[in-house]
Amino acid sequence: MARLVVGAHDHGVHPFIVQLRSLEDHTLLPGVDAGDVGPKLGYNEADNGYCSFFHVRIPRSHMLSGLSRLDRDGTYHPAVHNKLIYGTMILVRNRMSRTVAFQLAQAITIATRYSIVREQGAIEGATVPTTEETSIIHYRTQHSRLLTRLSHAFALIFASETCGEIYDDLIQRQSRPSGPDHSTLAYTHATMASMKAYATSLAADGTEDARRLCGGHGFVSISGLPELVTMVFAATTFEGENYVMYLQTARYLIKCASTIRRGGTVPLQIFGKVTTDGTLPMCRRRRRRRDRSSSIQQSSKKPLNIEPFDLSSTQRGHSLGHSRRA
Repeated sequence: MARLVVGAHDHGVHPFIVQLRSLEDHTLLPGVDAGDVGPKLGYNEADNGYCSFFHVRIPRSHMLSGLSRLDRDGTYHPAVHNKLIYGTMILVRNRMSRTVAFQLAQAITIATRYSIVREQGAIEGATVPTTEETSIIHYRTQHSRLLTRLSHAFALIFASETCGEIYDDLIQRQSRPSGPDHSTLAYTHATMASMKAYATSLAADGTEDARRLCGGHGFVSISGLPELVTMVFAATTFEGENYVMYLQTARYLIKCASTIRRGGTVPLQIFGKVTTDGTLPMCRRRRRRRDRSSSIQQSSKKPLNIEPFDLSSTQRGHSLGHSRRA
């Protein structure tokens, strides 16, 4: 990826194909400097390197021109939508959310199995006194933390599936025979950005908590948890640092608020489908709450006809007590 500058005009970042090494002896070509970045916090099985260029020339045909192109005379033809280049990034962020969800589930599975076989102490106040030690999963703090993180894993998996449906809807709109529809591109981009940030942050906290739930055994590599922790922690930086992802989502929401104030419409998701008409049907619960509030306001305007009763009456007091308990 490099900036495309034609004359004095900067057209922004575009993708290019650049040959780095000789096809004969595999040495770096003149003007190309590349190397490995060295050990990392995680993902050391993957090669990550650096590359710099000094007066390296490539033909114009090496520019990837699927969305925008540059003619021989220097005429630049931009993409139909300036954010179409985000398509692959959106897909990767959605897959990352699903990946870290299963990694969190894997860590919780390890911690749960450990909590069942690990025995320590005896629960005070047990119905049947015993000298045998108790599985630590029976302790409320251990049990509560395991179930909480397990619910997070399920929630992230279901949310990632919904995000996948939103992305598929965008692809279908952009592939319409009548003409591409990019009206939900910004909505999809903001949704995937927020989901990636939230899912990776929640999964990172969950995998670390799972490691702590295993005590000292969770610090041993053979448990599999240290590698999971470093992999999920790395995901908070991949494809956009989470703080930046939250800022992008916030900017989109502010734009939506401004559009609605001006009387415009914004894309909304309704039961897994994205609509661009800006209408969202009122849910039944909110409608019932509104009707109930309206009926209470109407009834409050009517005079209350309450018959006096004697509180000292044993029978009435007994009836009142029953009504309260009911």
